[in-house]
Amino acid sequence: MQSMTRDIAAGAAGGLAGGIVMSGAMVMAEHFGLEPMTPPVKVGRWASYHAGNRERLKEDVTVREEAFAETGHLVASAALGAAFGALRGQVALPPVVSGLAFGLGLYAINYGALGPALTVTKKPWNVSPVQHAERAAIHAVFGMVIGLVANALSKGGSPNGNGRRGRGDERHRRDETRRRP
Repeated sequence: MQSMTRDIAAGAAGGLAGGIVMSGAMVMAEHFGLEPMTPPVKVGRWASYHAGNRERLKEDVTVREEAFAETGHLVASAALGAAFGALRGQVALPPVVSGLAFGLGLYAINYGALGPALTVTKKPWNVSPVQHAERAAIHAVFGMVIGLVANALSKGGSPNGNGRRGRGDERHRRDETRRRP
């Protein structure tokens, strides 16, 4: 049980790290005109609209609104990272591969199903290939950061990348302890 708790905490830390990287990428995409508004702000606007504040949609994005939206995004990133950590021990893949699959799966769910169903994002066929590539790349990096950080922070992390210590790792560790005075 302690191992599962450690994996969940390591995953949450990985999710937070990945969320920070992702938030930076989203802000840059907005700055360079690839996205008119960051997705967390869109979600906040969607919530305001459905709460009855339709006038909010016509207003400019404030710094406070952006900060609140990005904070929510980081909390969600940490929660998704914790979910990754809970699943981490069930999959025998290197952390980069499992993180990549997790990030791209998250992209497919968010932009292929959940976002369009809630009308937060456009339907996938109404989005340009450039935007798909940009969003998929951001989610791929997010997932890989989760995988790498979770692997590094969990007790079972090893250089072979599968989160488990193999026989070679144990022998190496024994050799190191023999050499110490």
